[in-house]
Amino acid sequence: MGKKSGPPPAPDYTGAAEKTAASNQDAQTRADWANRPNQVTPFGSQTWDSEAMVDPATGKPVTSWTQTTNVAPELMKGLQEQQQLQTGRSELAGSMMGRMRGDYENPYDWSGMTPMGEVPTAGATDATRQRVEQGLMERMRPENEFQSKGLENQLANQGFTRGSEGWNRAKQQLQEAQDRQKFQALEQGGAEASRQFGMQQQSAEYANKVRQQQIAEQMQRRGMSLNEINAILSGQQVSMPNMPTFNTSQSAGGVNYTGAAKDTYSAGMDAYNAKQQQAQSTMSGIGQVAGMAGMMMMSDVRLKRNIVRIGTHPIGVGIYEYDIGARHEVGVIAQEVLKVRPDLVHEHATGYLMVDYGGLQ
Repeated sequence: MGKKSGPPPAPDYTGAAEKTAASNQDAQTRADWANRPNQVTPFGSQTWDSEAMVDPATGKPVTSWTQTTNVAPELMKGLQEQQQLQTGRSELAGSMMGRMRGDYENPYDWSGMTPMGEVPTAGATDATRQRVEQGLMERMRPENEFQSKGLENQLANQGFTRGSEGWNRAKQQLQEAQDRQKFQALEQGGAEASRQFGMQQQSAEYANKVRQQQIAEQMQRRGMSLNEINAILSGQQVSMPNMPTFNTSQSAGGVNYTGAAKDTYSAGMDAYNAKQQQAQSTMSGIGQVAGMAGMMMMSDVRLKRNIVRIGTHPIGVGIYEYDIGARHEVGVIAQEVLKVRPDLVHEHATGYLMVDYGGLQ
């Protein structure tokens, strides 16, 4: 019998992965070299040096890079002067630490400040108003009594008797005039109380403003040394000049040997599976034909037309499509089978060869 073809051998994935890693490392090395150009500008230059060394952690050879920045002489002079100024500012700030410590070591002194102003209460306002009213009433009382006696003498001289209509009307008019004077006195008491309340309120506000200013001055005195130190240290800082930027090169990656091995193996398996499927299909066709023909079938090449090979039988002979008589069939050629399996070939009484298709399954 013929030898059946097997699936493609599995690729060497380990070797492919190692080869891919080596290719990626080579691509990364090229990118490293592309990203380390020597730069020369009016401000100075930046250069790169490399040397081979051994990684102490892995024991493998690696490339050690050294970056060197050289500043132009004029710029270097300015940097040195800035550094000297910075050093001087630091020393000056350090010399002021004792003074600042003394400012903050002493507790805050509230004793010498103006007391906080107090706004007068409603009770104090009422007392002021009552005092003013009483004072005005006391001054008005002798005058009112004098006016009352004078009116009575005048009425008596005019012939009015006490209790008469004219007497009472005159007394009532005088009383109304005196009541208006009392009401004005009450209004003056309220106005005076409001005036004194406003003056006391202004005095309290003024005292509070003075106290706030005193507190602010005390705080300023305590923080003066600290603010001076911060101002000194926040001056211009020394910095390295910046080199111009450029478009860096990105590693494009190496050859993906692992992927190529997988793709090649997948393509081989696809072809093998297709061949197996085709062989199964043709064998199925042969089996169907053999079943319909009672196992033995005419298969002489001399009886077939339009022969097309479509596959290979496991015994090594071809599988064909062809026309025989009025039928279109799939099968083998008796002359080929006779060479490898003569036991499956028989001669018909007509002289044509027949094949035992049952033996081919």
